[in-house]
Amino acid sequence: MNKKSDKKYRPVLILELLHTFSEKELEDLSAVVGCRYFNTDKYVVTLLKSLTTHVLTQAKDESIQFDDAMRCAVYKDVFSEKKRAKDALNPGEYNFLKAKMNTLARITEQYLCNEVMKTDKAFKTKALYQKLLDKRQNYLLNRHITRDQKLLEEMQARGVDYYDFQFEVESGVLHKLFRDEEIGTGDNLPEVNESLDLYYLLNKLKLHLTAVSFMSSLATKQYDFSSIEALSDLLKLQPYAEHPLVQVYQTAIELLKKNHDSVYEQFSRQLFTHAEAIPREDLKGLYVVATIFCAKQIKMGQPMYKQLFELHHAMDIQNLLSEGNFIELRKLKNVLGVARRVGESEWALKILKKYTPMLKKAFRESVYHFHCGLIAFDKKNYNKAISHLAKVDKINDVYDINGRIMFLKAHYETDTEYDERTVRILLQSEKFIKNRKNLIVNDKKAYKNFIRILINIYNTRYGVGKMTKEKIKRKLEKFEFVSDKKWLEEKISELE
Repeated sequence: MNKKSDKKYRPVLILELLHTFSEKELEDLSAVVGCRYFNTDKYVVTLLKSLTTHVLTQAKDESIQFDDAMRCAVYKDVFSEKKRAKDALNPGEYNFLKAKMNTLARITEQYLCNEVMKTDKAFKTKALYQKLLDKRQNYLLNRHITRDQKLLEEMQARGVDYYDFQFEVESGVLHKLFRDEEIGTGDNLPEVNESLDLYYLLNKLKLHLTAVSFMSSLATKQYDFSSIEALSDLLKLQPYAEHPLVQVYQTAIELLKKNHDSVYEQFSRQLFTHAEAIPREDLKGLYVVATIFCAKQIKMGQPMYKQLFELHHAMDIQNLLSEGNFIELRKLKNVLGVARRVGESEWALKILKKYTPMLKKAFRESVYHFHCGLIAFDKKNYNKAISHLAKVDKINDVYDINGRIMFLKAHYETDTEYDERTVRILLQSEKFIKNRKNLIVNDKKAYKNFIRILINIYNTRYGVGKMTKEKIKRKLEKFEFVSDKKWLEEKISELE
């Protein structure tokens, strides 16, 4: 039975947490556990080593097992001086082991907090300023305030994290003024208020955008928006109304509500204009809103491929297509497909070479040849397309089917006389589509109908069978679902 579906299964939380750690994180945690400031229990030091050896290194994927054999092995390592049961720990022994594991869990949580301190400026500032104030370390506190204020001035991207950090710095200054009884000579209340307001407003707008997004995609979702409506007057005040991210969020919300092309044009202008002033994660989410809008419009028959290409082009320049050194297979396919659609084959090839190394190693080569085949087809270099597509191994159903369709089209374009091999390839592809059980019914119909019509066109082209140009055209018109209909219509029109 799958442990995740077993109602009686209770995960060992510390093991689930440690299983997510990288080798470097486990090494750092080991150093923390071995430090007497964090831990004075010698058993916990041995426990972490034993869990790493007997449990974490044995785990596969997300599966964590802590069975009787592992428990006994860990217990033997940690409490070597104690007697134990042979096959399984008794309740007292297991409870003693669990107590040490709980101690390890608390130390691990403290380690994670320390890690957050390295990157979360607001979190660190709040804790450090308060301690320096308590100890009346004015010189050191002033040094940190001066450094942090300079850092704030240099930060171009100003989002929620920026104003969280600024609020803690300005609050520290205010507390210092109160403690030193200097509040009568001057204060920084306007700065504290402004940073707090923008921190709150940006959080509210971000949440509101998420809610509106859910409502636009899920008809059953409903939310009470009275609190955001009450903020309308505050959002009109300066400098809030002129804040780049406030403006972009408000336009994004309007776009999701109205779905107007004019709103999209305003939104895309703001994205391109204010890109440097928007934090990376916010910018990434906003580009997703824009790409989803374009994709929806395309499905409704609006030709917004050029706009979608411009978004992808900008996202590439700003390193927003990938996450670190990884890119999603589906995302890369969509980006390259749109580029080819607007005739940007050279850019598509450049992007393919840039991002292929960021895919999973197992299908990098196949993905590369697949897209090279499509780009060659666009350039009417059909033999080169066939050569690339023939080197594609299984990736997934979407790639496999699209690859086969392009392979068929390339063979059709290269044949100058009737070839039984091409007919066999067509029939084999039809059988392949028929056997794809995971395909959506209408998609399966569309691909099968494409191949049926192409077989008819191929036979008629070389005078085989009784079909005529007009019969094929009428047959095509009767199909409700058919893939790549425009290309088929072009091939029918070319028939004598």
